Amino acid sequence: MAAPRTRVTLRTLSGIYVKRYSPLNLNHHGTLCISAALPWHGLQLRRTLLSAAYSCSDTWRRRLDSPVLKHVKMDQFAIEVLNNCSKAQATAVDVDIFACNVQEPMHLTDLENILFKFRATPNTTDTLDSTHYAVVRAFLECGQRHRLMEILQNRLHYGIFPDHYSSNMLIDSFIKDKDYRGAAKVAILMMLQEDFDNVLGKLLALYACHMDLNHPLGVAVPAAENEVETPVTDNDDEVVIKRVHWIKNKFFDDHFDLVDHELLLGKTLAMLGGRYFSDTLLGRSYELIGWGLYRKWAIGIERLEKWAGSGSDDSIADEALDKFKCSLESMEEDKDGDVAKSDFVEKFERLSQKLKSSGAADKINLNELVLQEADEAILHQLEHDDIAAQQTLFSSWEEERKSKLDAHIQEYMRQERIKSLRKKTEYLYKREELITFFDKEDKIKIVLDEERQRVDKQLRHRFQKKHTETSDYDLVEKVGKI
Repeated sequence: MAAPRTRVTLRTLSGIYVKRYSPLNLNHHGTLCISAALPWHGLQLRRTLLSAAYSCSDTWRRRLDSPVLKHVKMDQFAIEVLNNCSKAQATAVDVDIFACNVQEPMHLTDLENILFKFRATPNTTDTLDSTHYAVVRAFLECGQRHRLMEILQNRLHYGIFPDHYSSNMLIDSFIKDKDYRGAAKVAILMMLQEDFDNVLGKLLALYACHMDLNHPLGVAVPAAENEVETPVTDNDDEVVIKRVHWIKNKFFDDHFDLVDHELLLGKTLAMLGGRYFSDTLLGRSYELIGWGLYRKWAIGIERLEKWAGSGSDDSIADEALDKFKCSLESMEEDKDGDVAKSDFVEKFERLSQKLKSSGAADKINLNELVLQEADEAILHQLEHDDIAAQQTLFSSWEEERKSKLDAHIQEYMRQERIKSLRKKTEYLYKREELITFFDKEDKIKIVLDEERQRVDKQLRHRFQKKHTETSDYDLVEKVGKI
């Protein structure tokens, strides 16, 4: 029986739509396998781990129908928010309204400037959760991922921290374009916040780090931003002064101060494997690989000793042992260190041999293991909870935004009424003073004389300090001439 045929419509990179009748092939999950159904060359389908439904685009688009966002004039509103930021009067709900209403790339620059200036105001602590999500969605929908990453990595000056759902969408977007280094950077941001609580997020982070590790870019890691290179001069007496933004704290926290991508990737893998996949062969394997990339060989050896002592219960991939060995071989000899490189190598060889002899070293392929964990069918099952959670958040964010705006408007009107009452009070006081001047003339003269004496005393005391040598000088006469 001939295989059924279906018409498939795809769009090429040049924008041309291709239509072709092709056999309908089903994979072992019973779903359509288009890559096998299209025999022609020149088309490469890009893998995406999340489905199109995960972004909740239709529900997210309905926010624009809200009365709060519907009639906002973005250009004029951006100027008002920027001016309020300069006066430290901008509110978190203003920033949230602008971020949620960005639909065109031309407004991304205004959004970036608003975030930067608002971060320097006291109200930055009141930033709404929807603002972080809206910023990520705005840059993603406008195709400005790398510009977004600069903002996310500069947490001090922008203060944007993506939540689980926006992080997952960002990782999936990078993976779709095979930009595994970008996807790994998002996973590193999650590691820096120690936030892998989302089940779907930790799987995506592991897949991103795995793909980045196996598809290195081969580029040099840039130096730290705050590092200032002093030029070498022949004249030792010449002093070269460089202006810097701030003085770097000499204390190295081994977390936020890390700039080397390999170290960051290693710490991310070690955290993922040690905390969130600790009871699995995959977790133990990538924890060991992570400690090697992180150059914490002592911790790696300690973990190996624990696993080797438990027999075959704590198995580990043989591939992980090889990668840790490669990292160990790149270790530089530290003359001041407590343990020499040869000691680490000797311990590793002994423990590695013990694991292999006990059958705890599995020859399984880590790539296949990761692909099984990050299988699209498994991920799509995990999406349902996140989709429902996002839809609930959209509704709660809209209510919170409206309540915050109403409270802001009421406070503004209250302040305006207070200003109006103060002006009226001041006007009435002046009118009363003018009308009752002749009735209180004697009292006013007494008050003026007391005030004049107080000023004369202050001036006399000031001149005595400045002219101590001319103490016989008639200060009263000098004050009178002035």
